[in-house]
Amino acid sequence: MTESTAFYRERRAPLPPFSAILGTDQAERLAIGLTLISMALYLFCLVAEWIGVSLNLVDATQSLWLTIVALGGEVAFYVLLRSGISRRWPDPTLSLPQMVFAITLLGAAYLINPQVRGELLMLAALVLEFGAFQLPPRRCRDLGWFAVAVFGVAMAIGATVSPDRFDPRIEVFQFALMLAFLPVIAGIAGKLSQMRLDQKQQRRQLRDALKQVQILATRDELTGLPNRRHALELIERETARARRSGAPLCVAILDLDHFKRINDTFGHGVGDEVLRTFGREGRLVLRADNIFARWGGEEFILVMPDSTLIDAQTIVRRLREHMASPECWASCLRARTTFSAGIAEFLVGETLDETFIRADAALYEAKKLGRDLTMTA
Repeated sequence: MTESTAFYRERRAPLPPFSAILGTDQAERLAIGLTLISMALYLFCLVAEWIGVSLNLVDATQSLWLTIVALGGEVAFYVLLRSGISRRWPDPTLSLPQMVFAITLLGAAYLINPQVRGELLMLAALVLEFGAFQLPPRRCRDLGWFAVAVFGVAMAIGATVSPDRFDPRIEVFQFALMLAFLPVIAGIAGKLSQMRLDQKQQRRQLRDALKQVQILATRDELTGLPNRRHALELIERETARARRSGAPLCVAILDLDHFKRINDTFGHGVGDEVLRTFGREGRLVLRADNIFARWGGEEFILVMPDSTLIDAQTIVRRLREHMASPECWASCLRARTTFSAGIAEFLVGETLDETFIRADAALYEAKKLGRDLTMTA
């Protein structure tokens, strides 16, 4: 094992608990967790079913088929979820199919276990409440009416085929009760589901709002570049790194030439477009590790980590050559301009303000000598 491999193995994030059973994806873990909970409920009900068989209250053959279908269906759902096959389907959590399966199974159990058919209706209500956590509101209500239809069919079959076990009068009464409360329970589940979706939407909007506030707090609204405050935070970080490592660091102050004349001649709208163009084109040509920010007015700051004065001059020259192209100024060609630059290398032992003062003095010298120049401190 190489040292780098050992390092990454040590840094690898620990797997969440029971990842072999539940997986690592958060949504997948939730869906599989609910499936396992329902499987536990199935097992509990099947144990009760076979206790009824041992007491000669329930037909063993019918109970065997019910057990096979119930366990087989739940295992199939688990395999589809855990293997990731369900991710390719419209409902990757298989919530609706599982609930339809459960209600259909309860309808079959209703015919097998007439002694506890009232309790089976309670289980159907429990299944409907599960919909509040996974299904959209409309599907919750549809599932309620599906449950009414399934149990209505089961009651009709029982009263027709075996009226001695399913007294038609009692079945009509049961159906009336079911028709009264199952759709209401489904409606409540739909309301809860809507509340869940509303809260999710509100959380998303809050995240977006916080992200927008963060952007506004750190970005210049006109150019999209880091603003002065955020640039200072980034520069402090880089100077601290330079102090620790001894790596070179250069700072350049860039000032657009004759910018006041542009505003006076063409208006502030064109002046704003000149600033936006300079910021946009500067990002295109500068290195990813360079800090390019609007310093204020028509001034920009350029911080170049791991760059000597010669490296910094090369970077600024590349920017100047790029900005000399008319294509850069297509949106404000008549107001195209140049820039002057003052570069200073950060020296160990001096403060950041002292570096800025030297860079500003170099910029003043470039302006004094005729503009469109780069001077070093």
